[in-house]
Amino acid sequence: ININSNDRFPLYYLAVTYQEQGKFNESIELSRKYIQSFPNDRDGYINKIISYLSLQNYEEALNDLNIVKEIFQSDFEINYLLGLVYYNLKQFIDSELYYSKALEIDNKSIPAMHGLAMVLDQNKKWVESDKIYESLLKINPNDAQALNNYAYSLVERNEQLSIALEMSIKSNVIEKDNPSYLDTLGWIYFKAGEFKLAEEYIAPSLLFDENSAVVLEHYADVLVNL
Repeated sequence: ININSNDRFPLYYLAVTYQEQGKFNESIELSRKYIQSFPNDRDGYINKIISYLSLQNYEEALNDLNIVKEIFQSDFEINYLLGLVYYNLKQFIDSELYYSKALEIDNKSIPAMHGLAMVLDQNKKWVESDKIYESLLKINPNDAQALNNYAYSLVERNEQLSIALEMSIKSNVIEKDNPSYLDTLGWIYFKAGEFKLAEEYIAPSLLFDENSAVVLEHYADVLVNL
């Protein structure tokens, strides 16, 4: 870069290297320079947006995505990132729109299937979300994320608790000490009236994720019923 400040390759790869080192602000600055020099190249935008996501700065990520989506309307990654950002901003209608677009572009994308299933669940389109979870588990019966999310969706709807329990137990065997998975299993036991078992799983979940409002609420409900 010192030799040639507009050489796209070192600009791009140094921005990526900064991301890998957790130096997201430095990566953003290099990505800005990349975009100024190469405004029609998506890579600079993608690097910048990923850094903003890593900083949980969703508004800034959305600002850039709204610019770049006009240039790359049929780009899978842009549409996927729009779905992800809108989900984190709790704008679930827009999230569904862009996750759906991403999946239309690449109908075999596992991350897009997961994202769309989650947002369909938020939008209470459970017939559609259930179909996606079942498709994911047909592709990979050991997909821990699909097992957990499907189980949590069922328990929140008070449906098929025995099936939810089986899936949740399996997800915790596949991926131990995942706070979300522990919480799901504990919450299923809570719904089944097994309050001591619920505490055994929700309490450790707090050790891994003590700031989760959902887990704290679940744990408070358990303590009230012990």
